[in-house]
Order: sequence, then structure tokens, then C-alpha cells
Amino acid sequence: MLGDCLYSGRLNRPVKRMGLVLGALSLVLISILGRILFRQIWRPYAITNDFRKQGVTGPSYRFWSGSIEEIKSLKKAGSDLILENDCHDITKRVIVHYREWIPRYGETFLFWVRSEPRICVSDVQMVKQILSNKSGFFHKMEVPPSVLSLFGKGLVLVEGEEWERHRRVVNPAFAIDKLKLLTKTMAECTKTMIDAWLYETNTEQDRRKEIDVAERFQELTADVISHTAFGSSYKEGKEVFLAQRKLQFLVAASFLKLTFPGSKYYPTKNNLQKWKLERIIRNTLISIIESRLDSKDGSGFGNDLLGLMLEASRVQDNKLLSMDEIIDECKTFFFAGQETTSHLLAWAMFLLSSNQDWQERVRDEVIEYCGNEIPNPEMLSKLKLVTMVLLETLRLYGPIVLLGRKTAKDISFGNINIPKDTNLMIPIAMIHRNMKLWGADANEFNPLRFENGVSKAATHPNALLSFSIGPRACIGQNFAMLEAKMVLAMILQQFQFTLSPKYKHAPVDIGIHSMDLVLGALLVVFITILGRILQQIWRPYAIAKFFKKQGVSGPGYRFGSGSIEEFKKLNQATDDLVLDNHCHDITKTIRVYYNKWFSQFGKTFLYWNGTKPQLCISDMEMVKEVLEDKVGLFSKMKLPPTVLALLGNGLVSVEGDDWVRHRKVLNPAFAIDKLKFLTRAMADCTKALIEEWHYRISQEQDRQKEIEVEVSANFHELATNLAHLICRYYPTKENLQKWKLEKVIRNTLTSIIKSRLDSKKGSGLRTDLLGLMLDTSQVQHNKILSIDEIIDECKTFFFAGQETTSLLLTWTMFLLSTNRDWQEKLREEVIQHCGNEIPNAQMLSKLKLVNMVLLEALRLYSPIVLLGRETAKDSTLGNIKIPKGVALMIPIATIHRDKKLWGADSNEFNPLRFENGVSKAATHPNAFLPFSITPRSCIGQNFAMLEAKMVLAMILQQFSFVLSPKYKHAPHEIVVVLHPKFGLPIILRPLHV
Repeated sequence: MLGDCLYSGRLNRPVKRMGLVLGALSLVLISILGRILFRQIWRPYAITNDFRKQGVTGPSYRFWSGSIEEIKSLKKAGSDLILENDCHDITKRVIVHYREWIPRYGETFLFWVRSEPRICVSDVQMVKQILSNKSGFFHKMEVPPSVLSLFGKGLVLVEGEEWERHRRVVNPAFAIDKLKLLTKTMAECTKTMIDAWLYETNTEQDRRKEIDVAERFQELTADVISHTAFGSSYKEGKEVFLAQRKLQFLVAASFLKLTFPGSKYYPTKNNLQKWKLERIIRNTLISIIESRLDSKDGSGFGNDLLGLMLEASRVQDNKLLSMDEIIDECKTFFFAGQETTSHLLAWAMFLLSSNQDWQERVRDEVIEYCGNEIPNPEMLSKLKLVTMVLLETLRLYGPIVLLGRKTAKDISFGNINIPKDTNLMIPIAMIHRNMKLWGADANEFNPLRFENGVSKAATHPNALLSFSIGPRACIGQNFAMLEAKMVLAMILQQFQFTLSPKYKHAPVDIGIHSMDLVLGALLVVFITILGRILQQIWRPYAIAKFFKKQGVSGPGYRFGSGSIEEFKKLNQATDDLVLDNHCHDITKTIRVYYNKWFSQFGKTFLYWNGTKPQLCISDMEMVKEVLEDKVGLFSKMKLPPTVLALLGNGLVSVEGDDWVRHRKVLNPAFAIDKLKFLTRAMADCTKALIEEWHYRISQEQDRQKEIEVEVSANFHELATNLAHLICRYYPTKENLQKWKLEKVIRNTLTSIIKSRLDSKKGSGLRTDLLGLMLDTSQVQHNKILSIDEIIDECKTFFFAGQETTSLLLTWTMFLLSTNRDWQEKLREEVIQHCGNEIPNAQMLSKLKLVNMVLLEALRLYSPIVLLGRETAKDSTLGNIKIPKGVALMIPIATIHRDKKLWGADSNEFNPLRFENGVSKAATHPNAFLPFSITPRSCIGQNFAMLEAKMVLAMILQQFSFVLSPKYKHAPHEIVVVLHPKFGLPIILRPLHV
């Protein structure tokens, strides 16, 4: 019998493991199929229907391919077309689908690239609204990783605060007075090219030579950017260019290849070549930058673009950009600067070749102002006709034919409601040929339209979009124009030119390729599933190895579950644990795996939530660096949609420019002088609770006149009532259960807000939090927050404010019940400063001991036991390099019990540690984390503390209290919020019978 049992046990283990594997595979398959059904069928149907109701139509959506098949068909028809040399309507060959669809569906229409919705926006006023937006409503579209490796995540691609930092560094380098210093370098590079041309033409009998100027201009602009960007290091800069050119071909080729999730990590032939080139580019740039930093003299880092950028980045020893960010900027202006100017010069030569009269006119102008001398900045500034020709070239043959943006949130735009993450496509080539804007000759070469400047060339001042407009306009446009003027002027001084008879006028863009619909769909499903499975193995292995090299280890990764099985097991072992009432070490029952892993792996370790890498950090310097981040390196972790619906996408969860706007509105509402006006409402609610307790005591037959109350439930209700009074008219608990939650909340709040706005008087919108918020949001009739955003903020401060304060009061009552000496000390302080009166704001400010007890309650029983952030990009924290997308977990409960920070009594109740303030309570000034720390510290902390002081003071005036014998001390975490698992029953005794 025993043998049978042992055999059976051995047999069951592999069966169980196989079951786990099959279960994991099934989950992956179901997840992917569910996502396909949602993204490929339901979502396109719902979005199309929503836009149709708003009058926006477009080509119909087809399963999997969207509008791609129709785009391919239209582009194929245009790709065989060779234009006449004097035909400048390139839309017959490029972006043919826009040319076809705009007359059919209007200037604004919906189409699909696979399952991604795209809205064409060709109305210039709407385009201006998008490109001039400063509030972060419209982000740059996401760039594929392959393009990012080529282009660098420089100024062109970063957003929000990161963009401001980059702009601050790059701006000085592109100031016109600094660029003038580079004209000599531009001239020297151009002279080398012209000397080569002269030599080639002199070897011909008729002194005529056919030259492919497009190729030559590629080489010239690379030479110019190498010299102007890297100065004396131009040879190394040229190496970067050559490596970048090879990388460009690899990236272009990858657009035609089928990829699957995680494919960028696999050592394919293409990836190995790409990684090698990326290393060459990175190592060469690091060498150039470090050499420049080491050789800095009294005059700075040099007058080339890199030197000016390094100078701006090191102002007052404040390192604005990291080495990686400077490398990204080098990649960006190397690639973008070289590519843009070479194309501009190539098309300008084409236009002057096919318009000989204009070639003669601009040559006459060059000879008039420059003679046969090498042009200087002053001479170039006088070349008006040359400028007009270049502007007309940019209009007809702009290097970029299409601009894209993505909605960062649900917005109302014009008269259209557009959901978050919709791509907005701006067809520049179509706008540049719109006859309503440019006149009947919109498709003709006519530089004179720019005679009075760019803003008067068309009927709309922002119709020329070659360099974009607004705050995100191309910072290098002056550089490109200056270089193009110099090159064109020096060519015109030396040569006449015409088009070769071999030339075929066929402007082209990179087409959109897709696979055969049915086979492609099945293949992608299969490869996606396979890729997901491989990603469950390869990516965790690569990341764990990456951290291990840096000395960071952790519990091993298990396929499909990561570390989940281990921490479930550790948590289950303590599920039934009840602590002694005087034991405040909640880490024995809450997230116990942290304690085990701290002792095993140290203060910083890696673990896995499924396939998501999570890095625990409890070193205070690292924690401070993460929480005080102002440049967007460490963003808030994304909330699940269910939590977002409850909490609202308010100040707690928004990022970047959105956070700045929200904070600007909420700050005044939570200023301490404004909060003092709310103490009366707090006192009224507390008085109602106390009167209820007195009434219940009066009904008791027992002479002792005492009752048992469940204070955690009472405080929850009290905090809810306060939120009702402060935010006004929020739906009741009963209504929330009865009605359709989100619809009712939204409609109710919308009604309240509109009613409040309609009834506004000269004195403002009242002194509750909603009123203060609306007042700030409507400053000078500038609507900072939309109604939807105000609704989200109402949800946030209703839920977060109510939860935080009720739990703070609950745990404080527990601590005072088990520490009667402190209960008496606090009562004496309250009586001394408040007597039997209802406390006012001035009285509350004098309650120092009450304040210390509340702070100690927050330390020992912080409502939030864990804080999370996520790396928004590859970052360095302390000495550890962390890849993008890693969750950074800050275990507050553990940090609050660290003996090195709080002393030997860190697990004991000792409010006196806060006698000299929060910053001196521990050995590190930022060790106290219940409200986080700046700049994302909880805006409602003063509100919570004021409310808690008021409630506690009024209770202490009326009652003494002890724990009920029924109480079981089992702190319990619901999501990340700390509750008493079995409630908090307290015995109340009135002080005045």
C-alpha cells in the first residue's frame, strides 16, 4: 500500500506539471483569440458606428487588413505612372488614397491600417489646432523600435517634460547667431564637392557631364553634418553616417518582413547585423562625446553643434541630459538634418533644371550679392529669390508628405468626439496643393507666391507645413535653409544645369505592404501565439541575465507564472495568522514574501508578476530618486480599466502635461487656507456620528453606560458623508448599487457641474472643493480642465480621500485603545486647547500630540503598503541600468520598519519620534512615505490630516475607549489598501453621563 502511494505521487507530479503547461498555453491562446475578436471585429465596428453618427465616413473596414487592400490597389495604379517633368502634382503617385478619398468623403474621414483607426485631417484650421496644441492632447505617433534605433529618441520623438528638457539643451545650438558661425564649414564642404564636379567636367570634351545630384547631395550633406556637428571629430562622425546608412537599409527592409511579438530579441541574421551597427554608432558617439568632455577648455566644449549642446546641457553643473539622451540627439540631427537638406537640394535642382528662366534669375541674384566670392551669412541673407525658390520647393516636394499625431485622451475636436489612441493623419502633400489655399496655380512652380513671406503666401497663414508649425516645429529648419542657400548659391556661381534625357519624373514614398488576407491572418495568429510563448521564456531569461550581471538577483522565473506561485504559497502560510494586539509588524501578515526575499537577495531584487519584471527597491536614496523624478523617467503604473472606472483618470494617474494642468487646477482647492473653510462641514458630520453614539448609549440598560461600536464601518460612513458635503450631491451607496454605475456617476456629476457653472455669481463658485476647482479651471475664461476631467477628479478625491481618512482614523483608534497613556495625553491636550467647544482651524493647529500620533499611525499602518512606478525608458538608477517597462516596487511597510532608518524601536508605537517634525523622525529625511514625496506627493494630505484631527479631537472630548475582547488583530490588504481583516470593534464609554 505504501509503495502504491509513493508510485502514485511520483506519477502525479509530471501530470500536474503537464497540466500547468497546458493550462498556461490555453490561457495564452484564449487571451490572444479574445484580443483578436475584440480588436479585429468589435472595436472597428463600434468606432465606425460612432464616427458615422457624427457625420464622419470613409472606406469600409475589412477584417484584419482594414483599408490596406484598397490603399494597395490605388497605390499600385499610381506606381506605374511616369509624370511629365512640368507636372508637380505628386499625389498622383504618392498618398494616392488621400487624393481619391478626400473628394469622396470630405476633408475629414476615417480609414483603417489593419485594426488601427486613422482620421484624415486636411482642414488647415483643425491642423493648426493639432500642431499648435501645448496641453499634450496630441502626441507623436509611436515609432517602431527599428526606426527608433536609427533615428534616436531625440527632440523629434520625446513628449511632455522630456521634450522641454531636450528643447532647452538643443535650442541654443540652433540659434541663428550660432548657425552663422557654421557657414564657413558648410562652404568648405561644398567647395570640395564643386571642385570634384569641375574636375569631372574638365575631362569631357564639351565640358558637359551627367551627374546624379541626389546621390552627391547625400554625400555632401553627410559631410556638412559631420563637420558642423562634430568639428574636429568629423572623421568619426562620418563613420557614424556610414553605419547609419547601412542601418537605414536594414530598417527599410524590415518593413517588408513579417514580425511577431518578441522578434526584436531573437538573434536572426538581420538582428545580428542591426545590433552590430547600433554598437558601432553608440560606441563611436560615446568616444566623441567623452573625448570632448575630457578636453573642455576655458571657452567651452567647442562651437560645433555637439559642443553647443554639451555646453547647454552642463549649465551650472546641472546635467540636463544623460549620455544616452545626448547620443539620441546626435542620431536625430545627424539623420534628420542630412536627409532633409539633401532632398531639398535635389528637388530644388530639379525645379531649376526644368525652369531655366528661374535658374537665370536666381543666378543673377547670387552674382549681384556674392560675385564670385564664397558667400557669407550677410550675403546669404540678401538672397530673397533663392529663399522663395527653396520655399516653393518645400511646398511642392516637401521631404515629408504626411504628418501623424495620436490622441492622448478622449477629446472633442472641432465638432467631432475622437477616442483616445486614434491616429490623426495630416496629408501635407494634399494641403500644399489645395487650390482654396494656394490659388488656381497650386500645382505649378511659382516662387513669387512667397514674395511677401510665408504667412501671406496662401489664404491661411499656416498653410506651409514642410517644417510643421507651433511648439513642435522643426528646430533645424534654419540650419537646413542656411545650408541649402549656401550650396545652391555656390553651384549657381559655377555651373549651368539641365535635366538629363534619362531622367524619369517619378516621385515615390515607401509603400504599405501586407500579406495575403486569409493565409496572412492565420499565419500571424500562429506566429503571434508562438511569439507569446517564446516571449514567456526568452525575455525573462534575457532580463534576469541582464540584472544578474549587475549583481541584482531574485527568486527564479517560472514559465507562465513568474514568481506568483512562490508568493501565493508564502502568503497562504500566514493567511490565518492573528497578531498580538501590541505587535505592529504587519509584514508578518502582509506581503510576507518581501521579508523572505530581503534576507535572501538584499534591498534590491528582481521578481516576476507573470511575465512582468518587477524590481523591488527599498534603498532610500533610490526611492527618493524615483519619487522625485521630474523628467518623466519613472511614470505611474497603468491602472486596470476597472480601477480607473472607480478612481477616475484624475491627478493620481495622469502624467506629463496632463498632470501639470490638473495640478494647476487642484492646488488652490487644497491650499491650507481654503481647507480651513471646510472645518465646519467636518465638525457637523462628526457631531452627527457622536450624537448617534450617545443615543445608542442612552438606550442601554446597563449602568456602565457603554456600547460596542464597529468604528471601521462608522468611520467609513463618516468619511463618505464628509465627501458628500464637500463634493456635493454624489450618488448614494444605495443608488450606486441600484443604478448603472458609471453612467449614473457621470450624468449626476455633469448635472452638478453644469448647474454650478450656470449659477456662478460674482463671488465665485462657492467654497467647497468642487467650487474651488471650478473657479481655478475657469480663470480668465480659459477652460483648463474639461467637464470629463473634472468628473474624473471628483471620482478621485471622493474615493481616495474617503478611503485614506477612514483607515487613518480606524488605525489611530486601535493604537489609542491599546496605549491608554497616550489616549489620556491626547485628551488632556484637546481639553487644554479646545475645552468642550467644537474645534476650529486655529485650535486644531495647536494639537501637536494629536498630530504626532496620527503620523505614527500612518507610519505603522499606512493605508498604502506598496507604491509602484514603471521605467518610461531605459534608465540608470543608482548604479543599476534598468530597461524600459520594468515595474519599480517600493515596499512602504518594510521601509517604515527599517531599524537603520527608524531605530531599534521601529516596530513599536512611539509618537515622540515625530517631536521635531517628519524630516527629523528618521535618519533619512524622506523615510516617511504614506503620502509619497514631491513632486507627486498626495495633494490631499492636508485635507486628510485636518479631517482626522477634527474627528479624533471631538471623540476624545466625549468618550474614552478600549478594544473589544472580540477584536482579532489581523491587518489585511485589499488590493494595496490596509484594512483590519475582522473590523475594529471598540468599547465606548461617555466621559459625561
